[in-house]
Amino acid sequence: MIPCCSHALSGARFRAPPPPQPSSPSPSTTSFTPTTSTFASLVAWVSKLATDAGWFVEKEMLRIPSTRNTALIGRKRLSENEEKGEVDREGQMRELVKAYGGAHGWEENAMKLVKAKGARNH
Repeated sequence: MIPCCSHALSGARFRAPPPPQPSSPSPSTTSFTPTTSTFASLVAWVSKLATDAGWFVEKEMLRIPSTRNTALIGRKRLSENEEKGEVDREGQMRELVKAYGGAHGWEENAMKLVKAKGARNH
């Protein structure tokens, strides 16, 4: 996937929080805190979500003329047991969605996106 527009699992507009910074700076870093772009925050948030969902996430920088040039790839599960169906994946995903703010209202928000796209095409 190529993260693009920032939306929560509910489909509502959402600004992904910046990834946590190390609590103590390493000797090789300067004293200032690095800033994280909105897009970098989105990529980090989606990567963490996918990892929490059980995927080993690979990141590939694309050679395209766009600021949205990061692809996230999930080819492998983190646990072979999950591939064999030995865990309650549905229950885990319900808990994960809940932990990431839930999906209440996603259908209505998705319909708003469809309507907005249709209005732009006319």
